[in-house]
Amino acid sequence: MGMGYALATLALLTGLAGHLTATGPPPLFLSTWGAAGAGPGEFNLPTGLAVAPSGNVYVADRDNHRIQVFDPSGGYLFEWGAGRLVSPVAIAIDNAGSVFVSDPAVDVIYKFDDAGNYLSQWGSAGSGPGQFHYPAGIDADSNGNVYVVDSYNNRIQKFTNDGTYVSEFGVPGTGPGQFSTPLDVDAQTSAIYVADWGNQRIQKLDFDGNFLLAWGTRGSGSGQFNYPEGVTTDRLGYVYVFDTRNNRIEKFDSAGTFLTTWGTFGTGPGQFNVTTDGAVDAAGNIYAVDWLNNRVQKFGLCAVAASASYSGGVLTTSFLLGLAESSTWKASVYQGNGSTLLRSQTTARIAPPANFQKRISLALGSGPATLFTQVVVPLWGPVSKASAQVTR
Repeated sequence: MGMGYALATLALLTGLAGHLTATGPPPLFLSTWGAAGAGPGEFNLPTGLAVAPSGNVYVADRDNHRIQVFDPSGGYLFEWGAGRLVSPVAIAIDNAGSVFVSDPAVDVIYKFDDAGNYLSQWGSAGSGPGQFHYPAGIDADSNGNVYVVDSYNNRIQKFTNDGTYVSEFGVPGTGPGQFSTPLDVDAQTSAIYVADWGNQRIQKLDFDGNFLLAWGTRGSGSGQFNYPEGVTTDRLGYVYVFDTRNNRIEKFDSAGTFLTTWGTFGTGPGQFNVTTDGAVDAAGNIYAVDWLNNRVQKFGLCAVAASASYSGGVLTTSFLLGLAESSTWKASVYQGNGSTLLRSQTTARIAPPANFQKRISLALGSGPATLFTQVVVPLWGPVSKASAQVTR
């Protein structure tokens, strides 16, 4: 097999590449799924979302009184909740795969396994330990402890994995560690982040509820909020805020420094009509609930699709390539026990994703061959792979 053949010219890629902003680039729009309705894959005001260790996406389909589960591409898998859930608004999934659902209509937290089998529940109306007045956001830390935003009681309650009350923190107010109708909590990294809705800010606390820092004021500028309802983090510690009434998502570092934002009002790709919650998977893909558009949108660091054909000694390759930031793109052909590296190239941002094609003279032996591409993003590692089969 020949070596050193390019799948695309450097000039083309350079022409497509954008420039990184001072604060950092937004991710790429990848896909969306959902429509108004009650059938499989349809929604009636979806409110909460979580990603399982398996990569499957769990959505709290609030006014259909159910949880729907999808594969990472949005393919419908199964659902549960009919006859039990009244108004599910948030989901948390621990490292063992247990699924916790908050249902503020009955002031209860439900625990299920990852297939939707009922395990237990706790909570009742009130202001005492283990009681709730509109339990909203929910999350689990790496030890399996469960944190519930007791919204109208202006506090966070902490429980063990089986629902045993541990502690609480927060009182009404505008000061450090005080809340005004908090709506969401994230406990996935080294601290707790709370969407302090009425105070137009994010608060960062330790796992005992001690105040660390806060950021945000009301507005539409960078780092400002208009009633933020959701907050989540990725495995690198970046913080994503679902800036609900500004119809956008804002990204910060763990110190609250603004990095980037994306989203406007509307129904098109990357637009929102009230975004309430979301989550980030292990590959850096961001799933966002688009509430009044009755859909989920997926954003990511790169998009790769590949197809290939081989005829007359010429390999014709077609690619869709998008990169959210500077990345290394590799392409190879595998046949039998050998492989040929066709290209290893670092490129800048390519957004929106672009199509390109290359014809390569390549002496393939008889039998099947595989065209394989991989994109590697700094810090994240390999985040996208694609392959296409060719038979001579």
